[in-house]
Amino acid sequence: MYPTLINTLQLDGTEVRIWHYDLSIPSNAALLSPDEHARAARLIIPDKRRRFIAARVGLRLLLGGVTNRPPEALVFGYGADGKPYLMDAPWCEFNLAHSADFALVAVAGRAVGVDIEQFRALPSWSEMAQIAFSAQEQAALHALPVEQRVSAFFRTWTRKEALMKAQGGGFKLAKTFSLPVNDTAEIIRLDGWSIYDLTLPDNMIAAIALKTGDAPLGNIDSDKSL
Repeated sequence: MYPTLINTLQLDGTEVRIWHYDLSIPSNAALLSPDEHARAARLIIPDKRRRFIAARVGLRLLLGGVTNRPPEALVFGYGADGKPYLMDAPWCEFNLAHSADFALVAVAGRAVGVDIEQFRALPSWSEMAQIAFSAQEQAALHALPVEQRVSAFFRTWTRKEALMKAQGGGFKLAKTFSLPVNDTAEIIRLDGWSIYDLTLPDNMIAAIALKTGDAPLGNIDSDKSL
């Protein structure tokens, strides 16, 4: 199971590379660290355990290629809210997301976050919005025509998740900012961050968020591929 580079973007002078891999393909769990094996063992539902293992193996293969290190030798550190980083290559910013068996990873020289969801019928969108969206965002959603609300919910959800993951602060940030719910522009800018919608197959909706303004921590080798 090897990740495939599916897009290279230039955002605010920074190269962002997007990889995809399929979590249903058997993976080599021997590449994982003892900590990752322990985390997998705590997952009771078999599909969640399988996807966790495949996601981490794919991430190691990808980052090993980018940093020119053996994938099994990579050492991850974790921020206060659980965002992972590479101990030996802090210049390599990355973020992983998956929906079912579709995994997506963004790699850049600045803080980056990614989220992906499969578009589907969602009767509970309003209840979920109450939990995750600001009052302004909820009002904007309900002001849309009925047939547009679910797609606008998913678009806003992925944008918010990508930004929160890039910031490394977790879900507690969800109601501390508002995004334009009915804005279908490819790029949205908010307080030093750029949020970009990704076009994917199979009814997938995705977004990445990138820190702007500061000097990049490093440059991803544009010739590096897996």
